[in-house]
Amino acid sequence: MKSCHWFRDVSFIALVLTFVLLSSGAAKSSKHCTYFVAGKDATADGSVMMGYNNDWDANNDLIVRVVPGAADGSTYRYVRIITALGGETPEGGINEHQLGFLFGAATTVKQQVSDADPFIDSGYGAELWDLILQKSRTARDAIDMIEQMANTKGFSDWAAGSMAVADPNEAWDIELLGGHHWVAERIPDNAYLVQPNVLRIKQIDLSNRKKFRGPPDLVEFAIKLGIYDPSQDSFDLGLGL
Repeated sequence: MKSCHWFRDVSFIALVLTFVLLSSGAAKSSKHCTYFVAGKDATADGSVMMGYNNDWDANNDLIVRVVPGAADGSTYRYVRIITALGGETPEGGINEHQLGFLFGAATTVKQQVSDADPFIDSGYGAELWDLILQKSRTARDAIDMIEQMANTKGFSDWAAGSMAVADPNEAWDIELLGGHHWVAERIPDNAYLVQPNVLRIKQIDLSNRKKFRGPPDLVEFAIKLGIYDPSQDSFDLGLGL
């Protein structure tokens, strides 16, 4: 049966081992994070795969907790991954429907972008990962939740960065660009993504919702900031450094 890895058939033990192995490189002096996502036609067994390496600190221990779902089915059971350096910070996890969500990598945008759409102190922050794992059955459910969050409270700088979400059928890369701006791109089934600490999503077509998602004013936002010239053939997001 095809599955989404980190886990297979919601194997909590496999999930724990994956994170332990991915974090074993923490002895390196680098303090950067990397994640990879692979579509189901790019893997040997047809599984969507996702992995994360957190090189924040050599003493950055990981805590894994199983969070039960609500008795009435309003929330799902999920495995919660927490980094324990300087307190407990959620990093994502995986739920009973094989929906995996990871924080990923710290990324920044150009100064004029952050000035035009600053992160919001009262916006969604570190609780974002828990909320999506509790409520989403598929990757597209998660993208819908990101859209709803952006349209309501927005995001705080606790959620700033790039992240990935995957289910047994597909995976998406998500980049938060400010308090209310964001963009998501589906990883093609026959491709993979390696995400460092820089924005990677560039040329997008928001009319193709099967491949790209973002706020409807994203193109106008880039034009207003002088980052995109509409005379060009295709829209290049260009909001990174």
